[in-house]
Amino acid sequence: MGIVRKKGWADGMNILITSGSRKVWLVKAFKDALKSLGMKGKVMTVDKDPLSASLYKSDGGFVVPASTSPGFLRAIMDICEKKKIGLLVPARDGELMLFAENKALFQKRGVLVAVSDKEVIEKSGDKYAFHAFLSGIGLKTPRTGLLSDRARADIGFPMMLKPRYGSGSRGVRMLMGPADLSRVSTDPGGWILQEYIAGREFTVDVFSDIGRNVISVIPRERIEVVSGESYKARTVKSDDISSAAIRLVKKIRSFGQVTIQCIRNDSGVYFIDMNPRPGGGSALSIKAGGDYPRFLIEQASGKRTVPILGNYEIGLVMLRYSEDIIIKEGDVLPECP
Repeated sequence: MGIVRKKGWADGMNILITSGSRKVWLVKAFKDALKSLGMKGKVMTVDKDPLSASLYKSDGGFVVPASTSPGFLRAIMDICEKKKIGLLVPARDGELMLFAENKALFQKRGVLVAVSDKEVIEKSGDKYAFHAFLSGIGLKTPRTGLLSDRARADIGFPMMLKPRYGSGSRGVRMLMGPADLSRVSTDPGGWILQEYIAGREFTVDVFSDIGRNVISVIPRERIEVVSGESYKARTVKSDDISSAAIRLVKKIRSFGQVTIQCIRNDSGVYFIDMNPRPGGGSALSIKAGGDYPRFLIEQASGKRTVPILGNYEIGLVMLRYSEDIIIKEGDVLPECP
């Protein structure tokens, strides 16, 4: 379904980021993108927590119900209508499916939702299914089996125990031998066993437009990782990783920015995961030339996004840090009733 674009979007665009949380860098990136395009507009945020930093660093912060609440979707639609939002950017895994299932409702109101189709969310969110998908398109991936079928998993030690669903490193641990495996006492249907792959870790930021044309591919080596997020990284040139990432997104038909995880060693490149949203380390790719906030604004306003494949700055290094925000108690937004 096409977007019912509103008059004036070629010159201005209001943007709403959901689950803004601590993603002040993302607010700034969209503000910079509007400026680079010579467009007017505001970047607003919502979150369920009134003490989320992004609410106070955006052009308008709103406290909304949790995404699991029946009133969440209605609250977002009301904000989009009142604030004349043209681009909605979901920023948390837990709400991607909800927006994927309802993006047609927003499109009727002239709002582009920066989320892939629900089939993409389902496939990438299930590590066992994603392993089968990677194998099916000819990409190398670690041997993987269900914990409930561990006798036939054919995975040697050490091996990784991972939640079958979800992202990040929560719940992930290494099993060094049979004794470790025998002590695992959890729901066997909700966990996978995966071959441990040693090597250099990479994330690939890939952007595809509404027509599923690949616009940018930027691989970055992960130097330091905290809870599954890159805190230190560098952009690199890697033709084989980039080519494989293009094949992956073309087959899965993602829209917008996705982040793909892979590991390189002497045996080749092993693909592990794909998150159908930007990661925290995507700020590095933006500075390197893969300015996905700009790409999304262009897509929402009906402009053509020019591919920049291979045209990005190599050797940029990212060092992330925290920044304090001090506000008066009286300025804290009220909690959602």
